[in-house]
Amino acid sequence: MPKGQAAVNAWHSDQSPPRETWSASRRALVVVRNLTSWDRLTDLLPLFAGDRAVRVEYTVDRGSSFSAGIERYLESLGVEITPWERVVDERTEYPLILAAHANSHLGLLNGQVFVVPHGVGHGRKVVEKTGHPEAPSGASERELTYRGVVIPTVIGVSHRDQIDQIKSWCPAAADRAQVIGDPTYDRMAASVVNRRDYRRALGVGDDRQLVVVSSTWGQHSLMGQTEDFVQRLVAQLPVDEFQVALVLHPNIWTGHITYNVKEIFREARAGGLLLIPPDKGWRAALIAADLVLGDHGSTTFYGAVLRRPAAQVVDGLAELDPDSALAMFCHSTVRLDRWGGLHDQVAALIRDHRPMMAERVTRAGVAARTRSLEIIHDIIYDLLDLDPPEPTPWMWPVDPPQPYPRGTTTSFLTSAFVDVRNKRVFLARLPGMLAERHRSPSDTTDWFRVVEAREVHRPACENADVYVNLEPLSDGDAYAWTRNMARTYGGAKVVASATNTGCVIWLHDTYFKMSGVDTFAAAAAVYGWVVTGQRLPGGLTVSMGCLHQMLRLRKTVG
Repeated sequence: MPKGQAAVNAWHSDQSPPRETWSASRRALVVVRNLTSWDRLTDLLPLFAGDRAVRVEYTVDRGSSFSAGIERYLESLGVEITPWERVVDERTEYPLILAAHANSHLGLLNGQVFVVPHGVGHGRKVVEKTGHPEAPSGASERELTYRGVVIPTVIGVSHRDQIDQIKSWCPAAADRAQVIGDPTYDRMAASVVNRRDYRRALGVGDDRQLVVVSSTWGQHSLMGQTEDFVQRLVAQLPVDEFQVALVLHPNIWTGHITYNVKEIFREARAGGLLLIPPDKGWRAALIAADLVLGDHGSTTFYGAVLRRPAAQVVDGLAELDPDSALAMFCHSTVRLDRWGGLHDQVAALIRDHRPMMAERVTRAGVAARTRSLEIIHDIIYDLLDLDPPEPTPWMWPVDPPQPYPRGTTTSFLTSAFVDVRNKRVFLARLPGMLAERHRSPSDTTDWFRVVEAREVHRPACENADVYVNLEPLSDGDAYAWTRNMARTYGGAKVVASATNTGCVIWLHDTYFKMSGVDTFAAAAAVYGWVVTGQRLPGGLTVSMGCLHQMLRLRKTVG
C-alpha cells in the first residue's frame, strides 16, 4: 500500500465535500497574513501543482496592521477563503499548515505548522510583534510559542546563522529550525536567463541603464526618511540614457492606499518613472536592473545577491538585529549621497561595480542555493505523509513585470554639447516638469527648454526656447504651423514641425527643410549650435542617446 494510503481512504470517505469531482486524500491549509506573506507563499504554492491528492485550502489570519483588503484581493485571484473562525472553532485537523509569518495565532490551529520566512532571515526588530525591543521578528518566544508550547513543527530558515538567533530568543524552538534556503532568491537566480525579456517588458533596451529604487516600509525606510529622492533621481538622469523603476514594500501600498501612492508619484511617472505594483514584477525588475538603490529591506539585499550593483540611500540600522545578515549588508554596502548630484554617482556605481565584494556579504543571508524548492518539497510531503507525484519540483520562472501605465513627457530641459570643429552636437534631455524643481544645486549645465505641441501646461509653452510638433504634417501645413506658433510663443527661437518626409525648422524668419531626421533632435541641435554664436553649417551630426543622425540643412521658402 502506498505511503499513507489507510489515512487517505478514511479521510476521503468521511470528509471529502460532495461537490468535488476528484478525491483528495490530504488537506493542506495555507495561512495568509497580508500581501507580503502571500507574495512569499506564491513561490511555494506551485509545489502542489498537478497533485490531486492534496486539497489546498486558504484562510486569513487577521490582525495585521496591513491586512486591509487581503481577502478581497485573494478572491479576485480565484482563491476561496475559509473563515478563520470556522477553522479555529471546528478544530479542523490539517497534516500541513503552511505560513510565511510566525505569531501565537497559529497556535490556535490544529495540525503541523510549517513556517517559512517572508524576507531575508530574521532582521527587523518589531517590539509590537516580539514583545522585546531587541528581539528579531520571527525568532521570538512570543511569536513561536502558545501557552508555553512551541507552535511550528518546522521553522524554515534561509541560513544556519538564523538558528543561533532562535536559540538566543526562543531556545525551546531551536530544534524545530531547519535550513531551507531561499526559494524567492532561487527563482530569481534561475530566471536571470530571461533578463532581456524582462527589460523588454519595461521598455528598456541595451541603450539605456535601468535603475531600480527599492524601499521597505516604516520610518527608517527610504520612503520614510526621504521626501523627494525618487523625484530628484528621475529629474537628474537623462531620459535617453536611464530608466528609473520604483519597487515599494507591500505594506506601503496597504498602509497608504494604492490610489494615493500612485498620486504621490504622478509627476515622476509623467517624467518616465515606472511604478511596479507589489504583486506584478518586483522580482523581474531586480533581474532586469543595472543598479539597485535602496535601504535595509530584503529587496535591496536581493539585488546585491543577484550580483547587481547596489547602494544604500538610507541604512535603517536602528531597527535591525546587529547580528543579522541585513545588518552586515548595511555595514558593508556603498552609501549614496542623496543630497549630492545623482547622475555622476549613479554612473560611477554602475561603472565601478565589483560583484565579488557583495558576494562575500550576501552569502551570510542565503544558504542551500538552488536547492530550496527541493528541500521545502520534501518537508511538505513528509508532513503530509504522502509520496510526491514527482521526486523533483519544477522550477518556474518569475513573472514578467507589469508596471502601472506611466505618463507622457512633453516638456524637456535639454543640454547641447557642441563640437564646433567636427560639427557635432550631443544632446541630453531631462523631464521638464521635474527637472525645473529637482536639479542638483551643483549643476552648472546650460539647459534650454524644448516643449512639444502636446504640452497643455501653458507656462511651459510660453517659456519654451524650442517648440516642436512631432505629428507629421504636409509641407504646406508644416510651414503654416511653424509660422503661427512662432507668433504665438514669441520667446521660442526655434519652431519645428515633422513632415511626411522629415521636418521643417523655423529660425529667425528663415526656414530649413530636412529629410529623414528626428524632428526633436534636429530642432534642439540647431538651437544648441546657434546659441554658441557660430554660423550654422550646411550639415552637422546630432547624437541623442542611441540616436545618431546627419542633418543636411537646406534653406527653403515657407
